[in-house]
Amino acid sequence: MHKDSRKNTGKAPIGTGRRVAIIGLGLMGGSLGLALRQRRNAPYVCGYARRAATRGLALKMGAVDEVFSHPTDAARLADVVVICTPVLSIAGLAKACTPVLSQGTIITDVGSTKQYLLSKMAAMHVPFVGSHPIAGSEQNGLEAARSGLYRDTVVILTPSAESRRHSVKRLAAFWRSVGARPVIMPAPEHDSMIAATSHLPHLLAALLVRHVSELKNVRIAGMCGGGFRDTTRIADGSPEMWHDVIATNAPAVRRELKRFGRLLDSCIKMIDGNNFTGIRRLLKKAQQQRRAILAARRHS
Repeated sequence: MHKDSRKNTGKAPIGTGRRVAIIGLGLMGGSLGLALRQRRNAPYVCGYARRAATRGLALKMGAVDEVFSHPTDAARLADVVVICTPVLSIAGLAKACTPVLSQGTIITDVGSTKQYLLSKMAAMHVPFVGSHPIAGSEQNGLEAARSGLYRDTVVILTPSAESRRHSVKRLAAFWRSVGARPVIMPAPEHDSMIAATSHLPHLLAALLVRHVSELKNVRIAGMCGGGFRDTTRIADGSPEMWHDVIATNAPAVRRELKRFGRLLDSCIKMIDGNNFTGIRRLLKKAQQQRRAILAARRHS
Protein backbone atom coordinates (compact mmCIF):
# COMPACT_ATOMS: atom_id res chain seq x y z
CA MET A 1 0.00 0.00 0.00
CA HIS A 2 1.31 3.42 -0.93
CA LYS A 3 -0.08 6.17 1.26
CA ASP A 4 0.67 9.85 1.48
CA SER A 5 -0.90 11.92 4.21
CA ARG A 6 -0.90 15.22 5.98
CA LYS A 7 -0.26 15.45 9.66
CA ASN A 8 -3.21 14.09 11.67
CA THR A 9 -5.88 16.78 11.64
CA GLY A 10 -8.03 15.17 14.32
CA LYS A 11 -10.95 14.90 11.90
CA ALA A 12 -13.03 11.75 11.61
CA PRO A 13 -10.48 9.03 12.44
CA ILE A 14 -10.87 5.48 11.16
CA GLY A 15 -13.97 3.79 12.50
CA THR A 16 -16.18 6.86 12.90
CA GLY A 17 -18.07 6.28 9.63
CA ARG A 18 -17.28 9.79 8.44
CA ARG A 19 -14.82 9.04 5.70
CA VAL A 20 -15.24 9.91 2.04
CA ALA A 21 -13.14 8.27 -0.66
CA ILE A 22 -12.63 10.09 -3.95
CA ILE A 23 -11.43 7.79 -6.71
CA GLY A 24 -9.85 9.98 -9.38
CA LEU A 25 -8.43 13.39 -8.57
CA GLY A 26 -9.01 15.51 -11.65
CA LEU A 27 -11.19 18.59 -11.93
CA MET A 28 -14.33 16.93 -10.53
CA GLY A 29 -12.70 14.83 -7.83
CA GLY A 30 -10.30 17.55 -6.74
CA SER A 31 -13.08 20.12 -6.54
CA LEU A 32 -15.18 17.74 -4.45
CA GLY A 33 -12.31 17.15 -2.05
CA LEU A 34 -11.72 20.88 -1.64
CA ALA A 35 -15.43 21.50 -1.02
CA LEU A 36 -15.71 18.70 1.54
CA ARG A 37 -12.61 19.71 3.48
CA GLN A 38 -13.73 23.34 3.69
CA ARG A 39 -16.99 22.38 5.40
CA ARG A 40 -17.32 23.34 9.05
CA ASN A 41 -17.97 19.71 9.99
CA ALA A 42 -15.59 18.22 7.44
CA PRO A 43 -15.29 14.47 6.86
CA TYR A 44 -11.96 12.73 6.53
CA VAL A 45 -11.19 12.64 2.80
CA CYS A 46 -9.14 9.86 1.22
CA GLY A 47 -8.17 10.04 -2.43
CA TYR A 48 -6.80 7.80 -5.14
CA ALA A 49 -4.73 8.87 -8.14
CA ARG A 50 -2.52 6.82 -10.44
CA ARG A 51 0.21 9.40 -10.80
CA ALA A 52 2.55 10.28 -7.93
CA ALA A 53 2.62 13.90 -9.09
CA THR A 54 -1.17 14.12 -8.81
CA ARG A 55 -1.12 12.56 -5.35
CA GLY A 56 1.44 15.09 -4.20
CA LEU A 57 -0.48 18.01 -5.67
CA ALA A 58 -3.73 16.82 -4.04
CA LEU A 59 -2.06 17.00 -0.63
CA LYS A 60 -0.42 20.33 -1.36
CA MET A 61 -3.73 21.87 -2.51
CA GLY A 62 -5.60 20.50 0.51
CA ALA A 63 -8.00 18.41 -1.59
CA VAL A 64 -7.45 15.29 0.56
CA ASP A 65 -6.29 14.25 4.02
CA GLU A 66 -4.67 11.09 2.68
CA VAL A 67 -3.97 9.85 -0.82
CA PHE A 68 -3.25 6.34 -2.07
CA SER A 69 -1.83 4.67 -5.16
CA HIS A 70 -4.51 1.94 -5.18
CA PRO A 71 -8.27 2.57 -5.19
CA THR A 72 -9.11 -0.17 -2.67
CA ASP A 73 -6.86 1.43 -0.06
CA ALA A 74 -8.68 4.74 -0.45
CA ALA A 75 -12.12 3.07 -0.33
CA ARG A 76 -11.46 0.93 2.75
CA LEU A 77 -13.76 1.93 5.66
CA ALA A 78 -15.27 4.81 3.66
CA ASP A 79 -18.87 5.87 4.24
CA VAL A 80 -19.23 7.23 0.70
CA VAL A 81 -17.07 6.37 -2.34
CA VAL A 82 -17.25 8.84 -5.24
CA ILE A 83 -15.71 7.67 -8.51
CA CYS A 84 -14.58 10.65 -10.59
CA THR A 85 -13.08 9.02 -13.69
CA PRO A 86 -14.20 8.57 -17.33
CA VAL A 87 -17.40 6.52 -17.62
CA LEU A 88 -15.92 3.35 -19.11
CA SER A 89 -13.57 2.94 -16.13
CA ILE A 90 -16.17 3.48 -13.40
CA ALA A 91 -17.66 -0.03 -13.23
CA GLY A 92 -14.25 -1.71 -13.00
CA LEU A 93 -13.15 0.60 -10.19
CA ALA A 94 -16.41 0.02 -8.33
CA LYS A 95 -16.02 -3.73 -8.63
CA ALA A 96 -12.44 -3.54 -7.33
CA CYS A 97 -13.50 -1.47 -4.32
CA THR A 98 -16.61 -3.47 -3.33
CA PRO A 99 -14.84 -6.27 -1.38
CA VAL A 100 -13.26 -3.78 1.05
CA LEU A 101 -16.38 -1.70 1.72
CA SER A 102 -18.04 -1.44 5.10
CA GLN A 103 -21.69 -2.40 5.44
CA GLY A 104 -23.88 0.49 4.33
CA THR A 105 -21.23 2.20 2.21
CA ILE A 106 -22.59 3.94 -0.89
CA ILE A 107 -20.72 4.04 -4.18
CA THR A 108 -21.59 6.89 -6.51
CA ASP A 109 -19.97 8.73 -9.41
CA VAL A 110 -20.01 11.99 -11.35
CA GLY A 111 -20.43 10.52 -14.83
CA SER A 112 -22.64 11.90 -17.57
CA THR A 113 -24.19 8.54 -18.60
CA LYS A 114 -26.42 6.56 -16.27
CA GLN A 115 -28.32 3.63 -17.87
CA TYR A 116 -25.04 2.01 -18.89
CA LEU A 117 -23.63 2.30 -15.37
CA LEU A 118 -26.76 1.07 -13.60
CA SER A 119 -26.79 -2.01 -15.82
CA LYS A 120 -23.12 -2.76 -15.13
CA MET A 121 -23.46 -2.22 -11.38
CA ALA A 122 -26.56 -4.41 -11.10
CA ALA A 123 -24.74 -7.29 -12.81
CA MET A 124 -21.88 -6.96 -10.31
CA HIS A 125 -24.13 -6.42 -7.24
CA VAL A 126 -22.40 -3.15 -6.38
CA PRO A 127 -24.16 -0.82 -3.85
CA PHE A 128 -24.39 2.00 -6.38
CA VAL A 129 -26.56 5.10 -6.72
CA GLY A 130 -25.69 7.22 -9.75
CA SER A 131 -24.92 10.93 -9.49
CA HIS A 132 -24.42 13.48 -12.24
CA PRO A 133 -23.50 17.02 -11.20
CA ILE A 134 -24.48 19.54 -13.88
CA ALA A 135 -21.14 21.22 -13.36
CA GLY A 136 -17.69 21.13 -14.85
CA SER A 137 -15.49 22.96 -17.28
CA GLU A 138 -13.56 22.46 -20.48
CA GLN A 139 -10.48 22.64 -18.25
CA ASN A 140 -8.89 19.35 -17.26
CA GLY A 141 -6.92 18.08 -14.33
CA LEU A 142 -6.48 18.72 -10.65
CA GLU A 143 -4.85 22.08 -11.34
CA ALA A 144 -8.24 23.43 -12.45
CA ALA A 145 -10.08 22.25 -9.31
CA ARG A 146 -11.93 24.80 -7.20
CA SER A 147 -13.94 24.48 -4.01
CA GLY A 148 -17.03 26.23 -5.38
CA LEU A 149 -17.55 24.04 -8.45
CA TYR A 150 -20.63 22.31 -7.04
CA ARG A 151 -22.18 25.30 -5.29
CA ASP A 152 -25.72 26.06 -6.53
CA THR A 153 -25.54 23.32 -9.16
CA VAL A 154 -28.07 20.56 -9.79
CA VAL A 155 -26.90 17.02 -9.10
CA ILE A 156 -29.12 14.39 -10.69
CA LEU A 157 -29.45 11.17 -8.68
CA THR A 158 -30.48 8.07 -10.62
CA PRO A 159 -31.28 5.26 -8.19
CA SER A 160 -32.13 1.80 -9.49
CA ALA A 161 -35.16 -0.24 -8.47
CA GLU A 162 -32.91 -2.00 -5.95
CA SER A 163 -31.56 1.19 -4.35
CA ARG A 164 -32.49 1.60 -0.71
CA ARG A 165 -34.44 4.74 0.08
CA HIS A 166 -32.14 5.45 3.02
CA SER A 167 -29.09 5.32 0.74
CA VAL A 168 -30.66 7.80 -1.67
CA LYS A 169 -31.51 10.18 1.19
CA ARG A 170 -27.97 9.94 2.53
CA LEU A 171 -26.51 10.63 -0.89
CA ALA A 172 -28.81 13.64 -1.37
CA ALA A 173 -27.61 15.00 1.98
CA PHE A 174 -24.02 14.40 0.92
CA TRP A 175 -24.42 16.57 -2.18
CA ARG A 176 -26.30 19.25 -0.27
CA SER A 177 -23.33 19.44 2.11
CA VAL A 178 -21.18 20.88 -0.73
CA GLY A 179 -23.86 23.34 -1.79
CA ALA A 180 -25.50 21.33 -4.59
CA ARG A 181 -29.22 20.76 -5.20
CA PRO A 182 -30.04 17.05 -5.66
CA VAL A 183 -32.82 16.03 -8.06
CA ILE A 184 -33.98 12.41 -8.39
CA MET A 185 -34.66 11.18 -11.93
CA PRO A 186 -34.96 7.82 -13.73
CA ALA A 187 -31.80 6.93 -15.63
CA PRO A 188 -33.51 6.68 -19.08
CA GLU A 189 -34.98 10.17 -18.70
CA HIS A 190 -31.60 11.50 -17.58
CA ASP A 191 -29.74 10.03 -20.55
CA SER A 192 -32.31 11.28 -23.03
CA MET A 193 -32.28 14.85 -21.74
CA ILE A 194 -28.53 15.10 -21.22
CA ALA A 195 -27.94 13.83 -24.75
CA ALA A 196 -29.71 16.98 -25.98
CA THR A 197 -28.38 19.51 -23.48
CA SER A 198 -24.78 18.31 -23.03
CA HIS A 199 -23.62 15.53 -25.36
CA LEU A 200 -25.01 17.06 -28.57
CA PRO A 201 -23.54 20.52 -27.86
CA HIS A 202 -20.11 19.00 -27.29
CA LEU A 203 -20.19 17.13 -30.59
CA LEU A 204 -21.45 20.22 -32.44
CA ALA A 205 -18.64 22.32 -30.97
CA ALA A 206 -16.09 19.70 -32.06
CA LEU A 207 -17.59 19.52 -35.55
CA LEU A 208 -17.51 23.31 -35.91
CA VAL A 209 -13.80 23.35 -35.01
CA ARG A 210 -13.15 20.65 -37.61
CA HIS A 211 -15.22 22.50 -40.20
CA VAL A 212 -13.35 25.79 -39.76
CA SER A 213 -9.93 24.12 -39.53
CA GLU A 214 -10.49 22.26 -42.78
CA LEU A 215 -10.95 25.52 -44.69
CA LYS A 216 -7.12 25.43 -44.78
CA ASN A 217 -6.71 29.18 -45.12
CA VAL A 218 -3.63 30.63 -43.42
CA ARG A 219 -5.65 33.72 -42.48
CA ILE A 220 -8.48 31.80 -40.82
CA ALA A 221 -7.18 32.15 -37.23
CA GLY A 222 -7.33 35.93 -37.47
CA MET A 223 -10.97 35.70 -38.53
CA CYS A 224 -12.05 33.70 -35.46
CA GLY A 225 -13.59 36.15 -33.04
CA GLY A 226 -15.80 35.86 -29.99
CA GLY A 227 -18.49 33.87 -31.76
CA PHE A 228 -16.09 31.08 -32.67
CA ARG A 229 -14.37 31.17 -29.27
CA ASP A 230 -17.61 31.07 -27.25
CA THR A 231 -19.35 28.48 -29.41
CA THR A 232 -16.39 26.09 -29.44
CA ARG A 233 -15.13 26.54 -25.85
CA ILE A 234 -16.35 23.12 -24.72
CA ALA A 235 -14.53 21.38 -27.58
CA ASP A 236 -11.41 21.85 -25.45
CA GLY A 237 -12.72 19.24 -22.98
CA SER A 238 -11.04 15.91 -22.34
CA PRO A 239 -11.27 13.65 -25.44
CA GLU A 240 -10.97 10.57 -23.22
CA MET A 241 -13.88 11.60 -21.04
CA TRP A 242 -16.10 12.61 -23.96
CA HIS A 243 -15.30 9.45 -25.93
CA ASP A 244 -16.68 7.41 -23.01
CA VAL A 245 -19.77 9.61 -22.70
CA ILE A 246 -20.70 9.32 -26.38
CA ALA A 247 -19.92 5.60 -26.52
CA THR A 248 -22.14 4.80 -23.52
CA ASN A 249 -25.07 6.97 -24.58
CA ALA A 250 -24.83 6.37 -28.33
CA PRO A 251 -28.53 5.70 -29.15
CA ALA A 252 -29.71 8.90 -27.46
CA VAL A 253 -26.88 10.95 -28.98
CA ARG A 254 -27.65 9.57 -32.45
CA ARG A 255 -31.32 10.49 -32.00
CA GLU A 256 -30.42 14.07 -31.08
CA LEU A 257 -28.01 14.38 -34.01
CA LYS A 258 -30.80 13.26 -36.37
CA ARG A 259 -33.21 15.80 -34.85
CA PHE A 260 -30.61 18.53 -35.19
CA GLY A 261 -29.96 17.49 -38.77
CA ARG A 262 -33.61 18.16 -39.58
CA LEU A 263 -33.23 21.71 -38.22
CA LEU A 264 -30.15 22.20 -40.40
CA ASP A 265 -32.04 20.95 -43.45
CA SER A 266 -34.88 23.36 -42.69
CA CYS A 267 -32.45 26.28 -42.43
CA ILE A 268 -30.80 25.34 -45.75
CA LYS A 269 -34.20 25.22 -47.45
CA MET A 270 -35.05 28.70 -46.17
CA ILE A 271 -31.78 30.06 -47.56
CA ASP A 272 -32.26 28.23 -50.87
CA GLY A 273 -35.73 29.76 -51.13
CA ASN A 274 -34.57 33.27 -50.19
CA ASN A 275 -36.86 33.00 -47.17
CA PHE A 276 -34.97 35.46 -45.01
CA THR A 277 -38.14 36.41 -43.19
CA GLY A 278 -38.12 32.82 -41.98
CA ILE A 279 -34.48 33.16 -40.95
CA ARG A 280 -35.35 36.30 -38.96
CA ARG A 281 -38.21 34.44 -37.24
CA LEU A 282 -35.85 31.55 -36.43
CA LEU A 283 -33.28 33.90 -34.89
CA LYS A 284 -35.90 35.81 -32.90
CA LYS A 285 -37.51 32.63 -31.62
CA ALA A 286 -34.14 31.20 -30.62
CA GLN A 287 -33.29 34.39 -28.72
CA GLN A 288 -36.56 34.22 -26.80
CA GLN A 289 -36.19 30.50 -26.09
CA ARG A 290 -32.61 30.87 -24.85
CA ARG A 291 -33.61 33.62 -22.44
CA ALA A 292 -36.56 31.57 -21.21
CA ILE A 293 -34.43 28.46 -20.64
CA LEU A 294 -31.75 30.36 -18.71
CA ALA A 295 -34.33 32.23 -16.63
CA ALA A 296 -36.04 28.95 -15.73
CA ARG A 297 -32.65 27.45 -14.82
CA ARG A 298 -31.92 30.31 -12.43
CA HIS A 299 -35.20 29.74 -10.63
CA SER A 300 -35.17 25.93 -10.62
